[in-house]
Amino acid sequence: MQKILFVSFDLTRAHDPAMPLAIASILATLKNSESLKSRFEFEHLSINIYAKEKWQEKIKPYKLSSYSFIAISAYIWNECLINEFTESLINHSFNGQIILGGYQIANDSLENLKKRYQLANIFIEGYAEQALLELFTGKSTSGIIKSKLDTNILQSPYLTGEIEVKQNAKMLRLETKRGCPYACTFCRHRDVVNNSVLELDKTRIINELDYLLSFNVKKINIVDPIFHAGKNHMEILKEIVSLSKSKKVDTLFSLQCRLEFLAGDKGCDFLNLCKQGHFELEFGLQTCNEQESALINRRNNMPLIEKALEMLNESGIKHEISLIYGLPNQTLESFSRSVDFLRQKSKAEIKTYPLMLLPGTPLFAEKEKYVFEEQKDELGIPHVISSNSFTYDEWKEMENY
Repeated sequence: MQKILFVSFDLTRAHDPAMPLAIASILATLKNSESLKSRFEFEHLSINIYAKEKWQEKIKPYKLSSYSFIAISAYIWNECLINEFTESLINHSFNGQIILGGYQIANDSLENLKKRYQLANIFIEGYAEQALLELFTGKSTSGIIKSKLDTNILQSPYLTGEIEVKQNAKMLRLETKRGCPYACTFCRHRDVVNNSVLELDKTRIINELDYLLSFNVKKINIVDPIFHAGKNHMEILKEIVSLSKSKKVDTLFSLQCRLEFLAGDKGCDFLNLCKQGHFELEFGLQTCNEQESALINRRNNMPLIEKALEMLNESGIKHEISLIYGLPNQTLESFSRSVDFLRQKSKAEIKTYPLMLLPGTPLFAEKEKYVFEEQKDELGIPHVISSNSFTYDEWKEMENY
C-alpha cells in the first residue's frame, strides 16, 4: 500500500471547515476510485496561515520516509514557503516524489517551473482530480500533467463524508461549475486546460443541497466564478428556493455574479427568484473606467451596468460590488471616480482589493510594461503598490479610500 500525503497551506477562519473544498474534492474522488482503493492510502495535513501555524511543528509527527508522494497546493499566499518546505522534506528523509498543483502552476514551461521550484518532480496544471488519477494509475509519469476533466468522475466531499457537516454549521462552500467564460488578464478562474465552463452533475448538486440543508447550515457560499454563466443555474436556483422552503430553513446563499447578466428579462427572472429565498449577491466589477477595463480585457458595458444597478436597488436583495486598485494605467483620480460612481448609482456595499499579479495570467507577463512594483503583506502575499501611473503614496490613498 503506497501512502500519499496532501499538504495545504490554508487561510482558515474560525467558521471554516477544517478541510478546504478543493482538497476535499480531490480526496473524495481518489479515495472512491475503484482502481486506487486497494493500492493507495491518502492523508491530508492542513497548515493554517491565518493562525500562523508553524509548518516545522506540524510536519514533525509524520514519518516522511514512509510516503511515496507528497502533493502540495501552490497558491499566491504560500508561494514564499514552498521551496523552504520542500527542502525540509528532503532533509527529513523524504525520498519520494513531490507534486505541486494549484493556481501558481499554469502556462509555463517545465524548465521555468523547475527553476522556481527546484525540488518538485511533478506539476499539475489545471484541475487535479483527473490528472492525479492518471498519475497514480500509471497513465502519466512526470513533468507537467494537464488533463481535460471529465466532471462525471468527481465525487462529492459532503456525500462521501470527506467534509464532516455539523448541525447548524456557520458556513460551508459548494460548487456547481468550474471555469469562467471570460479571460480577464488578472484572473486565474479561467480553465487553462479545458478552456471552457464545466458544469457539475445536476443530480449530485441537488443531493448535496438537500444534505446540507438537512443540517440547517447557516450560510452556503457557492464558489462558482460566475454562478449564472452556465446552462443550469436557473434550475439550481429553483431547487435552492424549493428545498429551503420544504425544510423550513433560512440558509443564506452567497452567489458570485456579473452585473451585465441582470439586464433584460432573464435578469428579472433571476432576481425575482432570488427574492423568494435568502440570497446575497457578489459582483466583481473591478473598474468603471472604460480604458482600464479594456486593458484588463474586462470591457464593462456601462449602460447595461447602470440598468443592472437600478434593478438591484429596486429588488432589495443584499449585494456587494468590488473594485480593484492598482490596475494598469489607473490613477488615484480614476479610481476615485469609480468609487464615486458606485456610491451615486448603487445601494451596494462597496469593497476594494489590491491588484495581485498571478503566475500564468497575461498581466503577470506585463510587469515591466506597466512598471509594477510589489510588496508583501503580513501574510507574505505580494500586492502591486506602484506603477507608471500611480505612486506608492497614491496607492496608500486608494487603499484607505
